[in-house]
Amino acid sequence: MNVEKSRILSAFFRWVIAHRFFVAGFYLLLLGPAIYFSLRVPQDNSPERLMVEQDPDFKNSQAFEKAFGKQEPVVLLFETPFPFSSTALQKIADIQAQLETIENLQATSILSLYQSLPGAILDGTETSADKLMQFALGTELFEKQGLFDKTHGFISIQVLLTGITEQSRRTSLQTLDQKLSTYVFPTAGITKMRKVGQSYVNTYLDVQTRRSGIQSFLLFGLFVIILNWGLYRSFKTLVAFIIPLGVSTALTVGYIGITGGSFTIVSSLIPMTILITCTATLVYIHSRFVDRPKDSPIHEHQIFSLTNKFLACTASIFATAIGFAALLVSNIRPIRQMGIWVAMGLLFTWIVIFTLFPALQSILQTPTKQEQKATGTWFL
Repeated sequence: MNVEKSRILSAFFRWVIAHRFFVAGFYLLLLGPAIYFSLRVPQDNSPERLMVEQDPDFKNSQAFEKAFGKQEPVVLLFETPFPFSSTALQKIADIQAQLETIENLQATSILSLYQSLPGAILDGTETSADKLMQFALGTELFEKQGLFDKTHGFISIQVLLTGITEQSRRTSLQTLDQKLSTYVFPTAGITKMRKVGQSYVNTYLDVQTRRSGIQSFLLFGLFVIILNWGLYRSFKTLVAFIIPLGVSTALTVGYIGITGGSFTIVSSLIPMTILITCTATLVYIHSRFVDRPKDSPIHEHQIFSLTNKFLACTASIFATAIGFAALLVSNIRPIRQMGIWVAMGLLFTWIVIFTLFPALQSILQTPTKQEQKATGTWFL
C-alpha cells in the first residue's frame, strides 16, 4: 500500500476512534430497524420458491394463484375393510362436517359429491350406503382420484387449504389436528387414519429449518466464546467481537426483510457465512493489534494494525462476495437469492468491521499483550 493511501486510511481510522461513541450510537440506532425487518422475514419452503421470477412456469403459477388463490392439499385416509359400510360412512360424514367449520379450508369426499346430486340422501341406513356405493362404482374416475379404494380398503377426505400464508397454514393445521384428535381409532369399522399432504411437508420443513438455524447459531456462539477466550483471554475482547457479529447478521437479515425476501431451506447458510467471515476477519485484525511492541502507544498501534490489515481483509471479503454474487447465473431461485444476500451481507460486514469494531476496541479498551497475556502455549 503506497504512502498516500496509507495516510488517508490512517486519517479515517483516527476519525473513527476520535468519534467512537458517535459511531457506536449510530449502529445502535440502526440496530432497531434491522431487528424489526429481520423478524418480519417469513419462512417459505414451497416448491415454487425453487423457480426464478423470470421462469415461464413461475409466471404461469403466479397468474393461476392470482385468479384462483393459493391452495395446498391435505389428504385424510381412513383405512377400513368395508369402505361403504353405513357405520364407516356415517363416521366420515361426521368428521367432514367438523372440518368444514374450519376457516380457509375446503373438504371434499365421495360423500359430499354424492350428496350434491338431486334427491341424494345419506341417513345412516344400509340402503343409502348401497346407493352411494353404486354411484361411486359407476365410474373409474372417483377411484383414480383417490376418493376411495375398495381393493386396498380406504376412503378419503380431500382437503384444500386456501389463502395460504405461513401463519394461516400453521393455524389451519393446528385447528384441523385438534378436531381430528377428538376421534379415536379403531372405531365404526375404521381401523386407522393417516394424514398426508403438501401442507404437512411445508410445515415440517419450516419447523426443522428454523430449529436447525437456532441450533447452528447457538453452536457457533459457543465456538466464538471458546475461540476468543482461548486466543485473548479477555472479556472485553469477547464483547468487542460479539457486538459486530450480531450487528452484521442483523443488517444482513434486515436487508432480506426490507427487500421482501423469504427464507427457504438453504437460507440458514446465509447468516452462518456472514458469521464465519466476520469472525475470521476480526481474529486476523485483532491478533495484529494484540501483538503490540512495548515502545508503541496503544492508539497509534491500533491505527497501524487497522491500516496494515485493511488491504488483505478487504481483498478476502470482496473476493468472497464476488464468488457468491456469481450465483446470479443460477436458475434455482433460493441459490440465486442466497448469492445476492450473502454478497450484500459481506458488504455490510466489511463496513462494520472497519468502523464499529475499532470504535469498540477503543471504548472497551481491549488489552494487548502488554496489559494481559494472550494466547497460551497450547495455541503457539
